[in-house]
Amino acid sequence: LIALFPRLPTSTSDNRCHLQAFRHLYVLATEARCVEAVDVDTWQPVYVPLTVEVKEDAAHAGGTFQRVAPCLLPEESSLVQVTVDSPRYWGQ
Repeated sequence: LIALFPRLPTSTSDNRCHLQAFRHLYVLATEARCVEAVDVDTWQPVYVPLTVEVKEDAAHAGGTFQRVAPCLLPEESSLVQVTVDSPRYWGQ
């Protein structure tokens, strides 16, 4: 059975040979990298400044940079740490 798949569709509306579920399998290969900050008292989204530290590899030069949540982070394999830079939301 595996050797017979995928039978590619002959047109864009052809769902007989190529199951619709197979078209959406790319969703399983993605990873969540979006950071969203929420106020615990009001449950409303808030803007929070973050410092992101990445390690040096072929895709990144390394070092730290600033972002404001909500934002997208680099790949998890290249992250060293993510810290909150706001005394309002993380007052330590």
